[in-house]
Amino acid sequence: MIVAIAGTARAQDSTVATASAPAPKRKMHVALMFLPMSNGSFTAVYGGMPATLDAAFAPGGAISVGWEVAPGLTVGLAPQLLLNVKPKEDPITTDPAVLLRLAHGVAETVELRSGHGGLVSEYDPWWDGLALDEAFARARRFWGVDIDSMSSSLFVTEESIKGINWITLVAHPMMGRAEAGLGELKADGGIQVNEHRHGFVFVAGPQPLAGDRSRNDRSLEPYFRVALALAPLFPTTHPDISSSRFKASGLTTAWIRRFIEPAGWEPQMRSPPTPPG
Repeated sequence: MIVAIAGTARAQDSTVATASAPAPKRKMHVALMFLPMSNGSFTAVYGGMPATLDAAFAPGGAISVGWEVAPGLTVGLAPQLLLNVKPKEDPITTDPAVLLRLAHGVAETVELRSGHGGLVSEYDPWWDGLALDEAFARARRFWGVDIDSMSSSLFVTEESIKGINWITLVAHPMMGRAEAGLGELKADGGIQVNEHRHGFVFVAGPQPLAGDRSRNDRSLEPYFRVALALAPLFPTTHPDISSSRFKASGLTTAWIRRFIEPAGWEPQMRSPPTPPG
């Protein structure tokens, strides 16, 4: 703890005196303190589901202001401020079961249309243009990583799904347009199908995956099967994501439909130049 205390002070004459008046008693005390939180709990609500987790070390400080009302008795205030309070481990990244329980809870309690959950590119909204340009490049390789583009997807999600991911939610009325696909998914031993009050929850495998297409990674096969079964629910066109690379290439719809029409999003391999001669 670092403490700095300030109080009233009385200047003394440097000359020698035969007698001096007693120093006045301090009535008010002010202290600044560095008070980190090294051991505590972090309580948050993830999509309507409360969770209490061990908190990480958090720096903090406090200011104490007190008034001495009687010898040995001080009354005052000491508000404390903690910065960057967060859990030691993010439950979304360390325990996919949290996201799965959330999806089941949403499908049971919320009148939804559709939704999905899994890995997603995170970025600073103040730099969304540059960030989405980088997300474009990464999305060409890692097909299982979603791009946060709801500002453009809202125009199509009333009648369609934006896409699929590790977890996909579809409302009962919308699922009526893909009854054949629903039967296929129920018969697929690698896909979990759960029906709830307001819709279905489809889970493609035991955990969310990025899927590296540049390395012939076949781990996303369950994603492809879910997408093909739900193909009638995909939009046939989608507004451009607000990225210069998406707009210049015109590939936003191809990215949305990548699991049902992979050739449209697969990077085209350039042939090496023919040597002269």
